Amino acid sequence: MTKATRPLFGPGVAACLLAGSLPALGQTTVVETFESYSASADSVLDPTTVGGSGWTRDQASNTNALVAKEDWSVTCCTGEAIFRFILDETFDGSSKFLSLRRSTSASSLPESSDENTDFAIPTMSEGYVSLEMNPAAVSGDGFRMALRDSGSGSNAMEIVHTEQGWPVINSGDFRVLDENGATLAEGTIPNDPDTDNPTAVHRWFKILVVLHGNGTYDVNVFDIGPTFRTQTGVQGYGDPARGLVLSLIGASLPVPSVDTFRLTPGSTNGGGQEPTLIDNIIASDSAGASLEIGEFKTGDEISFPTQAGKVYLAEFSDDAPTGTWSQVGLLILGDGTTQSAVASTAGAPSNRTYRVLEF
Repeated sequence: MTKATRPLFGPGVAACLLAGSLPALGQTTVVETFESYSASADSVLDPTTVGGSGWTRDQASNTNALVAKEDWSVTCCTGEAIFRFILDETFDGSSKFLSLRRSTSASSLPESSDENTDFAIPTMSEGYVSLEMNPAAVSGDGFRMALRDSGSGSNAMEIVHTEQGWPVINSGDFRVLDENGATLAEGTIPNDPDTDNPTAVHRWFKILVVLHGNGTYDVNVFDIGPTFRTQTGVQGYGDPARGLVLSLIGASLPVPSVDTFRLTPGSTNGGGQEPTLIDNIIASDSAGASLEIGEFKTGDEISFPTQAGKVYLAEFSDDAPTGTWSQVGLLILGDGTTQSAVASTAGAPSNRTYRVLEF
């Protein structure tokens, strides 16, 4: 996950930095892309039944009499008709993903998820958790997740998406709740400007939670762009990503560490054609992948290549590799182009080191 890099030192550097693909010592990273599961185009798979998957569910809490099965299933393949619904395209085009289960009967759609579904992640007080998700709900909450400490049995935080303003498409609201359910931060997604679009435009979001190791954490949610589903197939990503939706910086972590990613009860199917989808869960007890830095431009700009849907953070350190790193500018949402961050080198010591992290 993390690449070992040769550092760039000092002010006014103009050079290329290449990165080798070596894992950082002591790092534990879990990546869940769902691609290894055996779900086929005409079936779904409960990941909690697969040995060693890391997924478990609290079946005792399941009170839904209409569907006595799992709330969430690994589903294959984008564009296939599953349970009489045409599934949306994943943001990265992968064929398998986690989806909120839907009934085969039009008269017995489950109203909402009603059991805790957990995924084991590295025990961490420092590191990050990220995922991509596509919420679907016309009322209620389209998506609810938490990071938890299994030792204390408490949430560190809960993240909720609620769709607002239907039938105007692509309206929504994200909230971060504390361990007691109080709202810490909120961010609203703009309405789709093309209100005449006869088909729903399904937007993907990236959720990034960073634990700093000092008892604080950040939550950032980005609109990374849509996919389009029509009767003739998938259209391109024609409506650009809208960027940062919600930002919570320096919130107090109420638990000593987190070790569980939980899908909490309450996610709703709504009345749309697709269920909520989840893809590419990453949890690491160290910093994000360290990118190669292309060069320093005039004006002390660090340039670096980006991928659509990835998030980037430039940092510097005056006592690397064992010291502390400080943020340079804001988080940057990748779009497939080379982007840059301003890194002031005025008064910098000769051993100042720069890096760009990718999440």
